[in-house]
Amino acid sequence: MTLDVFGWAADDTGCGWYRLRMPLDQLAAQYGLATATAIDMLRPNTTSSVPQGPDAVDSRIVIGQRVCGGPPSWLWQAMARDNRTLVYEVDDDLENLDESNPNHQFFQIPGVRANYRQNIAVAKRVLCSTEPLAERLREHHSDVRVVGNYVPAWLLEHEHPRRALATIGWAGSWTHAADMTALGRELAGVLARNQQVGVSMMGTDYSDILGLRRGYRLRFTPWSDIETYWRSIDFDIGVIPLADTPFNRAKSAIKAVELAALGIPVIASDTGPYPSVVEHGKTGFLAKSPREFGRYLHELIGDRGLRAEMGAAARERARGWTIEANAWRWHEALKGLMS
Repeated sequence: MTLDVFGWAADDTGCGWYRLRMPLDQLAAQYGLATATAIDMLRPNTTSSVPQGPDAVDSRIVIGQRVCGGPPSWLWQAMARDNRTLVYEVDDDLENLDESNPNHQFFQIPGVRANYRQNIAVAKRVLCSTEPLAERLREHHSDVRVVGNYVPAWLLEHEHPRRALATIGWAGSWTHAADMTALGRELAGVLARNQQVGVSMMGTDYSDILGLRRGYRLRFTPWSDIETYWRSIDFDIGVIPLADTPFNRAKSAIKAVELAALGIPVIASDTGPYPSVVEHGKTGFLAKSPREFGRYLHELIGDRGLRAEMGAAARERARGWTIEANAWRWHEALKGLMS
């Protein structure tokens, strides 16, 4: 069977799900398109029947996610020479990676940056998640479309786990060391002043950077898979620090959207994507400095009613941020390519 859209995912974690698997599933469910995703087209994959080679998949459109490594670029360029309809998808500003970001070294490997630009150039279209990122990608391609990141609708009905201690929570990958560093003193101060407060970190353990000790009041949950992560979020207050850098200014606000859908108020840095999502004083707070993070944490910790009110308001806003309600944006972004 010829597919309408095939997604070549870079991973099976957040980006793979948000940028390919969930959108393609909804294109199938709402528009009747034949879609599929796979992570690796270069070696046998027990979860996919995708064969190897330039004719790796019989599909009208192939969406490739941040293809820039050596062998994947060879396959991408081979498909371009075969006049396949290629769409390049990227969710981060890979040309402005901070030096503290572990992926920065990969992008310094000879040829990787050239592959990135050449692979964008041979695509018929480019997709990304934010307008600041689109502005940078337009330096390499004339047809760049923005489609945001959205959450599954079931999160709006999910009751997240509750703990005996009021829980301050953070979740993210190993790329946030610079973002977390400035928050350590404030979190330590909050824990010292409030014995009935705990901290939950998910995905990456930054306890050393924060100067905190793991124990009853400081929990760490390693990454497993995206659905387990969503169901395990146990925060009463979410904190989302973000350094003001070119890379971060191009990011999406998906962390705030996830917590909003679960009815969890957040304190986010007043920079990058968060002012467009967090309504200051109503669905959470926007902090301009580490000290403001501490002040707003103190306010929310001491007022359970305010937490509930802000969480409910955030959840109501999140009803417009589900993939089910926004699948049409993906359909529009691919319009005209399937013929």
